[in-house]
Amino acid sequence: MRQIFIGALVACAVTVTAATASAAPVFIDFDALAQGPIGAGAFSDLVFTNASVLSTGFSATAPNAIYSTSGGVDFTSSDAVGVTFTGTASSASIVGLNVGFNGLRLDAFDALNNLVATMSVVGTTEGGTAGVNPPGETFTLSVAAPNIARLAIYQVTDVFNDTIVLDNFSADINDVAAVPEPATLSLLAIGLAGAAARRRRRAN
Repeated sequence: MRQIFIGALVACAVTVTAATASAAPVFIDFDALAQGPIGAGAFSDLVFTNASVLSTGFSATAPNAIYSTSGGVDFTSSDAVGVTFTGTASSASIVGLNVGFNGLRLDAFDALNNLVATMSVVGTTEGGTAGVNPPGETFTLSVAAPNIARLAIYQVTDVFNDTIVLDNFSADINDVAAVPEPATLSLLAIGLAGAAARRRRRAN
């Protein structure tokens, strides 16, 4: 009976502690989307805001890339492309194409709107003026933090004639931890109580 009692305790502990979170990778190249603003229901785990799809000649994965709906291909923080996760994420990255002197920045915020991670880059040429100056470079920006709720992507400044587009978004989405059902816990508790009572009766 002692072995049964210990076995029941172990089963209970395993059931209660089995609720562990894991991350599910997401990759979006935007190629399956129609040109124009990205709708709210395009993806199940996240929502792009102020983002439009267009076909460009220099996408990281042709044919499509994205840019700011309100700011076009030259956009700063006031016209940032946004990403809001339906839950949270532990990391995210985006490819910036034609990054020039205006640079590119990726900010990550938690649910309370605290900045929890950021990365920025600046190109070595003035991009967006092909035929006069060479086009800007391609950079991948990445951020990581435990509970990222949303992202903002934008050029650091708009001083130079730098047009830019974004491609190949990826993220690690935090899965919601599985929680044992109350009925399951109740049955386990009843079973443990019964095992303990039987053990006491046999001892008497």
